[in-house]
Amino acid sequence: MKRIGCILLISTIILTGCKTGNKNKNDKENKTAVENRFEKKNENIENVKKESSGQISFGYLNEKKDVYEYNGKDVEIPFYLENQGNKNESVATIGLLLFVDGNIQDYRIEANGKIQTMQKITLKPKERKEFKLIFKPVSGKKGDKVGVIPATIWNPDSLPNEKNPSWGNNQQLSANVPLEIKMKSNGTNQLKATKKHVKVSDIPEEILNDWKNTYVSDEYDSLDTSVNFEMESSVKDKQILYAKDRKVPITLKLYGGASVNEKITIFINNKPVKIDKKDYIKGKTQKGKMITVTANLDLSGYDRINSIYAIVMTSGGDYKIQDISKTDSLLLINK
Repeated sequence: MKRIGCILLISTIILTGCKTGNKNKNDKENKTAVENRFEKKNENIENVKKESSGQISFGYLNEKKDVYEYNGKDVEIPFYLENQGNKNESVATIGLLLFVDGNIQDYRIEANGKIQTMQKITLKPKERKEFKLIFKPVSGKKGDKVGVIPATIWNPDSLPNEKNPSWGNNQQLSANVPLEIKMKSNGTNQLKATKKHVKVSDIPEEILNDWKNTYVSDEYDSLDTSVNFEMESSVKDKQILYAKDRKVPITLKLYGGASVNEKITIFINNKPVKIDKKDYIKGKTQKGKMITVTANLDLSGYDRINSIYAIVMTSGGDYKIQDISKTDSLLLINK
């Protein structure tokens, strides 16, 4: 099977980055259409269209290898990124993240390269770059089998206009099929989890009513295959979040999909942030239930204008059932 991902971004009919489906590994590609994010006009519409249009492919260079081993030495996964856009299209900037056992993983792409959470790679039209994802797993114990998944973020440093924020496809996430790491040694395991801010409740009736017309039969509930993950904004239908006195309250809502173990990481300006000195939020999704996370973030030291989003990834063996999702990015105004 050819395990590749792609980002096909067009200003009229927008296709998000595609990932080969992990339920049917014989599928070569799976392109998913999403809503036209330029439906609402604003003064920056043309700039947003130009900035968030293009076509990128990415994937594993060793297509036959599904399993890697960690024995105390670096894991090295050969990988590539390619800008398939026409010569008259703009240069593409891709942020590449890596998750191991649901946790964000620092890594490098050269033997003596800088270890970072996100590697930012610039590609001219028709340019291809090949490299290795080099890391020591941040999670997992000897004897475990954990999932590893690379994910791309399109134009990660792009910020919309404050008056009427429109992201287009900027900061959209696409991911590959997860691979497996057999842990012959313990991972570094320095990251800490919190459950303090997690509340589990029934999915509100108004949300369930919205899904009623998607039920195919009494035996099939479309929510079971649809992960919904969102960060509430300060203004309804506007992708913006306001802080006060350099503190910002956040609310995350997660429901739908399979019943799996999840790890949630919050990012400001593409860097993970801690909650109560913990690195990620831990929870388990359940049929008919919604996970709500409420917390306050200290924005001391941040500039006035920032981006914020959250990513949820399954842990343990659940990566084989369901993998990764991201909230929409919000413009974070620090004041």
